[in-house]
Amino acid sequence: MSTTSSKLIAVLALGSITLLRVPFYIGNQLWAHGLVLVPFVLAIGWALPRLRPGVIRHSGAVMLAAYVALIAIALWRGVMVDAYTGTTVGVFTDFATYGVVAIFAATLLASADTPEDRSLRVAAVALAPAAYVAVNALLHIGGAVSPSFLDPTTRSAAAGGSTQLLALVGIDATRVQFPLAQSVNNFGVVAAAGLAACVVIGLRARGAWRAIYAAGAAVSLYGVVLCDSRGPLLVAIGVMVLLGVFRRVRAATTALPVVLLASPAIVVASLGVLAGTGSLGGLARSGSDFGSANNRLFIWQGAWDILSHPSLSQLFGWGAAGQITSGAAVRYAYVFVGSADPTSAPLHNIVLQTIFDSGYVGLAVLVVVLSMAIRFLQQEFAAAPSSAASGLLAGLLVVLLSGMTEVVPTYYSPEALMFVLLVLGVAMQMPARRPEPARLPAASARRSRPSTVSPH
Repeated sequence: MSTTSSKLIAVLALGSITLLRVPFYIGNQLWAHGLVLVPFVLAIGWALPRLRPGVIRHSGAVMLAAYVALIAIALWRGVMVDAYTGTTVGVFTDFATYGVVAIFAATLLASADTPEDRSLRVAAVALAPAAYVAVNALLHIGGAVSPSFLDPTTRSAAAGGSTQLLALVGIDATRVQFPLAQSVNNFGVVAAAGLAACVVIGLRARGAWRAIYAAGAAVSLYGVVLCDSRGPLLVAIGVMVLLGVFRRVRAATTALPVVLLASPAIVVASLGVLAGTGSLGGLARSGSDFGSANNRLFIWQGAWDILSHPSLSQLFGWGAAGQITSGAAVRYAYVFVGSADPTSAPLHNIVLQTIFDSGYVGLAVLVVVLSMAIRFLQQEFAAAPSSAASGLLAGLLVVLLSGMTEVVPTYYSPEALMFVLLVLGVAMQMPARRPEPARLPAASARRSRPSTVSPH
């Protein structure tokens, strides 16, 4: 039977994203950042003596550590050149937060006493995005407002715009920037990940668990719709169909890192075709919305102007907010005329943002760690489709595919980055499993069994 301490670990995993966003809501005070890390540090201290040998994949742990280290280095470099808004103390707290989250996740399964504990913790991580959306929904209904929204210089550019999704059913509403969120679009990605995770697991769940996942899916959809996150919603639908209908998805999931590398070209080409057919016109915010991926084409052209002239800087990048230091942001600032700072907008693509922040070295680390995690989760899904690991795979795929048009998972979207770190840490503890071979019917088995009678 699970101990109380072990169950509390699962509860902490469930509320991890929400808890770590509290300092943002109360003014990013240093003491608040330290305070919310205390339960995670205690959980790590409790888990370390209980780690079962051979559970954590060492190669995966090394790549995860390298990934977190490169994020910290990029943040520090960005602050040093005054490109990234923050302080050296802020960089330290961010590094401490991401590092503690990664270690906490990397010990979740290895310290589980029983298979029930293990399953409960995996389910908790899969439900973490939905729990985060649920808390934000309650705060929003209660009248709470994001501190970022109250400041015109940090308010999300999308906040207050009309919602195309609700307009399709005749409802006139504006896009919401939820209380714990810095960005409308990035919050929508996390909500879409929660939606896909809950639906994929819920389809194979039973009893009370099915009701829990249904509630998680409903509140996640609420978040997606109020954010008017059209792209992430379409991605979530695709992922739900892929993982909800098919059991063997190795080819599709393994190809994801390659798809990400070519994502700008894929997005522009795909949406250009759809814009030509007019099939998605009802979701467009303007006449050329889908054709230019909501002006992302012009942003990526500015980035390509820099990358098309190879330099040593591209090997390690320019640090956090590398689009500013490199001069790329100036080339597409006209897209953001009217915003508080048109020259600071991110690149709206995870691959390009990674190159400008951490260079091709950082991109290589990102691709490797994602490839490993996807492979481990896919193996678990193929061997045990009803496992909550299917939700982790679904949520991860939604975030990464949304990264084709948003800067997720990066420091620009802390909640998405925290979820991905949780998933990566858990994935590195998935056992090496193979799908069970199909069993022959009894009659066929008897016919195929070699005769023991001598032919002579």
